[in-house]
Amino acid sequence: MTFMAFFSAMFLTNDVAILTLVPLYLGLTKQQPLPIPLPLTLITIAANLGSMATPFGNPQNLYLVANYHWSLLSFGTTSLPISIISLILVLLMTYLVKPIRLQSMKLGTTISIGQQSILLALGLVIINLLGIFSIIPLEFTLMITIIIAGLIDIKSIAKVDYGLLITFVFFFLIVGNLSQNTFLIRKISQLVTSPFKVYLTGMGLSQVISNVPSAILLAKFTNNVPALFLGVNIGGLGTLVASLANLITLKQLMNYRRQDVKAFTKIFLLINVIGLIILGIIGLIILR
Repeated sequence: MTFMAFFSAMFLTNDVAILTLVPLYLGLTKQQPLPIPLPLTLITIAANLGSMATPFGNPQNLYLVANYHWSLLSFGTTSLPISIISLILVLLMTYLVKPIRLQSMKLGTTISIGQQSILLALGLVIINLLGIFSIIPLEFTLMITIIIAGLIDIKSIAKVDYGLLITFVFFFLIVGNLSQNTFLIRKISQLVTSPFKVYLTGMGLSQVISNVPSAILLAKFTNNVPALFLGVNIGGLGTLVASLANLITLKQLMNYRRQDVKAFTKIFLLINVIGLIILGIIGLIILR
């Protein structure tokens, strides 16, 4: 399932991969004697790292490609080496999980998804991509998204985790305020005077305000796209707020097994910090 998270995140985004696979794994733990903290940590890390490989794998990549008009060739040249190394790291991390013999399982209720709903969802993905790349107005994109989501499943709108959404909006409000503060503008300008500084600033800032807001904020001060790309993507490892995907995993665990949150947080931080240090050093080597 860890590798499913890595590869599916390339095309579905890291957030969608986690929204799909974390509930699936938690559902398996109802029928199997499976550990929770470490596997959830690895699934989240794999989704974050796998999403680096494509322009649409995560929001920060989409923003960087659109903002800098970054060509696919240049993007691939930057993302391929770190993605391959990340895959090897994920493979090594899976050996931390002790193999368990699975028991026989009872099949659950079969869920039928209509062809019309699938086509509407695919159309919605295309519309959102057009909006992200400014081909169609974002206002139109938002309106169509709400309408189509209602046509697919009106109840889904009520099930949206608005608390998590508001938290993420709060990060963007912080970015807006920071980008207008004269003192901070001067300090940030001093922190992005070289590729190494851009890289380290992106990675460090992501630990505090998350990697997507960090990418948006720092893009105003630098044209060194590869360094910023590596900084905010590797910076998705580390703290729980380093990536929205991390918070999504935490929220789902809180809804399912709140008693495991403390153990998950400890293991998550330990493995993520180790991964951040390893890939952080490799990122510096790539930039040389």
